[in-house]
Parts: sequence; C-alpha cells; structure tokens
Amino acid sequence: MAQHVGCTAATIRKIEADERKPSWQLAGLLATALGVPDEARALFLRVARQLQTVDHLAPANQSPVHNNPAATLSHAAYPRPVHNLPAPMTSLVDRVRDTANVIQVLTRTDVRLVTVLGSPGIGKTRLAIHAAKQVIEHFRDGVCFVDLAPLTDAALVLPTIAHSLAVAELGPTPLLDRLRTLLAEKELLLVLDNCEQVSAAAIEIAALLRGGKGLKVLATSRAPLWLGGEHEYALPPLSLPPRDLLLDPSDADKWPERLMTYEAVELFVTRVRQHQYDFSVTPANAAQICTICLRLDGIPLALELAAAALHRMTLAHLATLFQDEANWLHELHSPARDLPPRQRTLTLAIAWSYSLLDVKTQTSFRQLGVFVGGFTAAAAQTVCGSDPATLARLTEHNLLARAPERWQLLEMIREFALAQMSSAERTATQQSHSTYFVAQAVTNFDVVARDHANFRAALVWAIASQDAYAALTLCIKQCWFWETHGYLREGMTLARAALAIPAAVDPNLRIDVLQRVSTLAWQGHQFAIAMQFAEEAATLARRNDLPAKLASTLIVLGRIWIEQGDYSHAEIALQESIQLARQAPHLFNPGCPLTQLSEVALARGDWAAAQAHLAQAIPCLVSTHESLLVDVHVAMAHTHLAEVALAYGHPNQARHELRQALPQARLHIRRLRCLLVTLVGILLRPLPTTQTQDVTAAASLLGTVAGLGERSGDPLSPLFQALLAQRAERVKQRLPQSEWQAAWQVGHTWTQAQAVAEAERWLALDFER
Repeated sequence: MAQHVGCTAATIRKIEADERKPSWQLAGLLATALGVPDEARALFLRVARQLQTVDHLAPANQSPVHNNPAATLSHAAYPRPVHNLPAPMTSLVDRVRDTANVIQVLTRTDVRLVTVLGSPGIGKTRLAIHAAKQVIEHFRDGVCFVDLAPLTDAALVLPTIAHSLAVAELGPTPLLDRLRTLLAEKELLLVLDNCEQVSAAAIEIAALLRGGKGLKVLATSRAPLWLGGEHEYALPPLSLPPRDLLLDPSDADKWPERLMTYEAVELFVTRVRQHQYDFSVTPANAAQICTICLRLDGIPLALELAAAALHRMTLAHLATLFQDEANWLHELHSPARDLPPRQRTLTLAIAWSYSLLDVKTQTSFRQLGVFVGGFTAAAAQTVCGSDPATLARLTEHNLLARAPERWQLLEMIREFALAQMSSAERTATQQSHSTYFVAQAVTNFDVVARDHANFRAALVWAIASQDAYAALTLCIKQCWFWETHGYLREGMTLARAALAIPAAVDPNLRIDVLQRVSTLAWQGHQFAIAMQFAEEAATLARRNDLPAKLASTLIVLGRIWIEQGDYSHAEIALQESIQLARQAPHLFNPGCPLTQLSEVALARGDWAAAQAHLAQAIPCLVSTHESLLVDVHVAMAHTHLAEVALAYGHPNQARHELRQALPQARLHIRRLRCLLVTLVGILLRPLPTTQTQDVTAAASLLGTVAGLGERSGDPLSPLFQALLAQRAERVKQRLPQSEWQAAWQVGHTWTQAQAVAEAERWLALDFER
C-alpha cells in the first residue's frame, strides 16, 4: 500500500494504529488505492482526517490495486506520478511547520527554485524528501531525486542528473541541450541534494529551469546557489522546549507530555528507544533530557550521537558531561567568523563522540573514511584492520550506519574522519584501499554495482599515484559495469587516463583495457576513437605474438565495422579472428567471431549462411567455461537463430531460441533489446493467427526497447535498427493511433527487470496456436 500511495510503510502503520492522520493528499491517494466509491469519497476523507466518526464504510466496488504486476505497471490502470525518492532507514520526526512552509513556497506558481539551507546534519535531505513526497500529485511527470553528495567535480552534475532522468550521456547534441529538450514540456520536480559541493554547476541548473516552464527544483545546500528567482528557506534546528519549562515542580506530572511535543526531544527519545525499548520521559529524568536537547541546539545529528552514547553511560552522566565539560561547550559555541554557528556545532558534536572512542577505535574510524558509499566487514578488516567488534562500537555511537551486510559513514561524518588523518596515514590507507579493490575477484555485475563508488575511488587514486598496474587492473574490473550500466563517458575518461600512465606493464593487460575502451567508444558511436584503440591493441598483439589477444581484438574491429554498416571490412576482420581462434581454441573461443559473422550474413539477407555460421558457433560456445564475453555471444547466437526461424516462417522455433537466449540476455541491456525486437517479430507472425493482444504487447515491447536505449545511450546495430523500424511500422498499421501510443508509453516506462518479466511471460506461450 505504501508503494501505491508514495509513502513509507511506517506511515501506513501509524495511520492504522491511529498514531497519526494522513494529509488530505495522502488520504485522497488512499481512497483511490482502496477503490472507495465516488459517492463515499468525501466521507472517507473526513473520516481519515478524523473530522468525523463512522462505524463502517460501504465496501469498494472494485479496487485498482491488483495482484497482477502488469496492471500496476500501466499508467492507464493506475495513473499516478512516479518518483525515485529514497526511503529513509530510520523514523522521521515530522517538521510540521517547516514542511508546510517549504510546500507552500514550492507550490506557488511564481516559484521555480527553492533552496533549503542549513548546516551539515540539520536534516535538509530528510525535509526535502518529506516535502517532495507531499507534492508528488502537483507534478504530472513526478519527482526525480538526484544525490550529488558523492560528487566533488561540478562537471559531473549534468551527467548525474541525466543518469537519474534516464538520458544518455553521449550523443551529437550537447548534454545540456538534450536535457533542456527533454524537460521542455514536462511538469517535473527535480530534487537536487547536497549542492554545496558542486555549486559551480548552479549556472547549468539555471539553464535547465529556463528551458522548461513546468520544471521546478528543490535543492538542499549549505549555502545559497545565488541564482535569480531563488527562494531560500533556512532550516532551523528542531523545535526545543523553553528553558523555563521545568521551573514549577508542582507541575512535574505534566512535564513528560509537554516535552514530547518538541521535535528535538521526540528525536532523542526515539533514537534511545532503538537500543532501550522502554526508555521514556519521566518527571525524574525530564530535566536531564531537556538539558541535553538545549545544549545540543536541536541539531539532529548531535542528538543522535548523544542517544548512541547511552550505550556506554547513564543519562545522568551524559547530562553532567554536557554541564561540566566547559572547554567542550566553549568550542561548541565558538565565535569563529569563518564558519556558521550550526556548522561549528555539528563538527564539534562529531568530535565529541570521536573523543569518547578508545585509541584503536579512533584509528579505525579515521581510516574507514576512505570508503565511499559503504563497505563490507571483510573490506573494513583488510583495509583498516577493523574487526566486527570495532564496527559494532562505531555503530553504537551512531558514527556508522548499518545496512544488511554493509556499513556506511554518513557523508559529513566521513569528511570529519578524513580530516583527522595525517597526510602519511591517509596516503597509506588509500593505498591499502586501492590494493584491496585491485585484488577483488569480480565474477558478476553485482559486485561492482554494489561497490562502484569504491572501485572508482580506488581507480582515481591509482591514476593519481601513477600506478599503471593497479589503474589498468581496476579498469578491467569495471569495464563491463560501465558498458552495461550506461557509464560510457566516465569509463572512457578514466580508462584513457589509466592508459596514459607512462609505465611498462604486461601487454596482455594493456590490450584488454584497449579493447574495453574501444568497445565503450563504439557504443557511443565514436568510431574514430574506437578504431584508434582497437588498432593499437592489434599492433601490440602482433608485436608480442599473442594470437588469442589478436583474435579477440579482431572481433572488436569487426564490431566497429558492423556498427557502421561496412560488412566487407567486418567480414575480413572476423574471418582472420576465426582462423586464429581455431589454432588455439583453448585460449579464445572461435564461437565468438562465428556469431559476429552470422550478423553480417543476416544483414545481407543470407539466411542459409547465417544458419551455417551459428551451427558451428553454438557447440563451441556451450563447451566453454562461462565468461561474460561468451555469455553475450550465447545470447546473440540464439537471437540470430530466432531471426532465421522467423525468416523461414517458424515462430515457435524462434520462441524456443529466444528462451535459450534470455538467461544471458537479461544481464546485458543491448542483448536484451535485440531479443525484444525479435520477440516483437514473433508477436507479429502472419495473420490470421495473430491476436489483437499480441499486437498491443508488441507495441509495449517497442516502447521498452526505446526506453532502455535512452537510458543506456547505446544505439542498436544497423541490422536491428532496420528490424525495429520495420516492425514498428507494422504495429502502427494494425493498431489505432491512440492504442499504439498508449501501449508504447506503458512499455517505455518499464525497467530492465520488468522487461525481462514480460519477455518470460510471452516466451512461455505456444505461438503456433
């Protein structure tokens, strides 16, 4: 239910338990999700808002919340704006007044940019997410959240926004212009989090706003963006009890109820309850709690650190510590002019928690700052010598956030940790971090996807250190991730920097990187650059007498020619690759160039030749130990055989081939898109067997091919582009324009996983019915 109405599961639980009432907007979404009849809607809203009581409501006629996944994916079945807002891992203390103020400004027709300002740890991100969830219905095209915290280079802001909006980074048109074109007619809220680190990109943000009248930006930052039309909202600390609230002892029995109405007290008590479930405000401890919240100025992070300290000391000890540590209090309220007061408070709140750690734990805490985006226990042990007990202590102090199987330093705490290291300690720790990720065995995409930020940081360090072996090795580990997740520009930039390091390295390693960066280049249709790197790889392979590396490089060269439609040159390169591979099949699988050659035959319309090449390729591929390259070619081979079956009028045989291709194709966006194009061909088998629902499904799959292509930035080969265009035209001829557009739009929104599920559903059918 929470997913349907765009809130957290905790919010639904609180509503069900009568601990809170929904907003009017949320109540309306609940009414729609529950299928409340129109005649009962007004009553439902009043009851939900606790403005009226009722014994029961009339049962719904039909709920739009289905168990059928396809129904929930259709905008027509459930026309609700979408969003990618993160779900916080801890409970939210509602800033009722601040949320209302931000929403009031954000929903004004004359406001395009709202910047939530405040010190680190004051809750800017949480407020922005909470406010954005409340206004989703005001934006027809939904809400897009973009986390800028990992960035330090303003040049990466537009690519990061583009990735969040599923816009390809590469293309003939400048990225800014493509983003403006995309956003020109959209009614979208763009939430840009942590802008202070990349404030130089403010001009580009302004350009996006000027290009789209329906676009609004909700930013969080420590400082204003200084843009025309910017509306600033300075986020204050959490609400605090007045200092004289506890002056009247005769009123002590009312202190707990009164204190819990203040946000700072509510947050502190909630966090303590995470490890002391029965903790509460009582007349006996009210003064101590009040003192702690007042001394910490209502800063959320400081309050959370104080709550974590109760693992090791009593509440009375904590309150006394704040009162007696004069030097700490003086530093907390330092009058330094170069820092805002709340930033000084946050920094020293972290320093105070840091000071409570023993020397060994302090060392681990500092060194864990080298990890970006989280880490595993094994990584912490190897890089920093941090054992599970140390991680547990840091988690108890709220200096580490715990997720399943992983830990993470909040960004501001990570910055603090790094600042505590000497230059020598930081260099040694970063070298250890880089060495660890060089040694990681990457067997699937998930390993790199989970630790992408760490792999990237290790690679950047290796390049800065001019460590050619580490840099090239890390490139190899990330190349498949870059290729399959749309990081083409980032991958090319980093790989080229690694290749530029002047050092003697194993030619096998250098050839591997040259091949990968060439592949990234041709996928972005930068064919001249791709050819340059592939030819350098071929030259190295010939010079060092490495026939297997030459065979694999010739495949890359053949692919570059195929992508440009030059099938004669492609055939020459691939035939040479086949000859070399057959001389040493244990070093390089001849099935790979044979599969590529089958695409040349398909493009020429020579079905017999394609079938012959594939008959030789598939036994070679299936006899080889699994690898990412072989997996891609297995998917390609069976997809090509499906096209041959279609050409000969055997749709059920084509279906069988696609079922063989899907396990490998599902892992690679390009291969999956090709499979979907072929599946469309099966669905459009000749009348009279084709059903209307098949044609509608074909339209949705065509939309999916387009949507996945926009996200990956990787155009299909000329063969599949031609097949795509032909089949799209056939679908348009068989469907009314409105049905075609509706079905295409539904598919366009599907994720890679949803596309795989849809393909599985259709491939389970018998098409010769």
